[in-house]
Amino acid sequence: MARISIIALSAFVSLAGLIEAAAIPDLSIINPITSISTLATTSTTSVPALPSGVFCDVIMNSPPILAITNGTAVKGLELYSTSAGSAVLSAAGYHQGWSFSNGGVGVFDGCHYLWLNIGESTTSYKPLSFAFDDQLSTNWIGGSTSPLTAGTTAGYLATSTFLACQSAVAGQWALYLQTGPDVPGGQVCTDTQLELGPSTLISIA
Repeated sequence: MARISIIALSAFVSLAGLIEAAAIPDLSIINPITSISTLATTSTTSVPALPSGVFCDVIMNSPPILAITNGTAVKGLELYSTSAGSAVLSAAGYHQGWSFSNGGVGVFDGCHYLWLNIGESTTSYKPLSFAFDDQLSTNWIGGSTSPLTAGTTAGYLATSTFLACQSAVAGQWALYLQTGPDVPGGQVCTDTQLELGPSTLISIA
C-alpha cells in the first residue's frame, strides 16, 4: 500500500509540473502599448483573449480639452462628463484621445467614441452631453488648434462661448453652449472658451 501511495504521489507531482509548464503566460510582462496585431504576428505563445477595449484604452492618449479664459474660476479645468452623460468641467477630464472628424467632437473610449452633442433649449444656453457612438452634432469647428466653436445653425449663430455653472458636486461645473445673454437664475456661472491643451505625451499611431 505504501508503494502504491508513493507512485501515485510521484504521478501527481509530474502532472502538476506539466500543468505549470502549460500555464497561461503572465500578461504583466507584455508591453501594454503593444498593438493586438503586433502580438498576433510576433508572439509564439498562445495568448488568451482579453476583454474588448483593453488595449484601446491604453494606447490612445492626448491632452485634455481645457477651459482657457483667463481670470475665471474655471481656467484650466478639463472637459469631462457625469455618469449620466452631462458635460462638465472638472480637475480631471478625458485624456483618451480626441477626434474632430466630420464636424464632431469625440473622445476615444474602449474602441468607441463618446460624442459631444448640443441639446435643445428655449434659453440661450444649450445643454451639452456625451453620447456613446452617437454623433448628433456635426457643426463643431476648431478645438484642436483654435477655440472650440459651434457653427451656425437655424437656431443660433456661430459661437465659441461656453457657460460654466457651479454644480452641487464639489469641483464640477455644469457646461453649456452659450448662444446669447441668458443665464440660470441663482447660480454662480462664468463664460469661457475651450481648446485642446498642449501635448505632453508621445503620439502612438
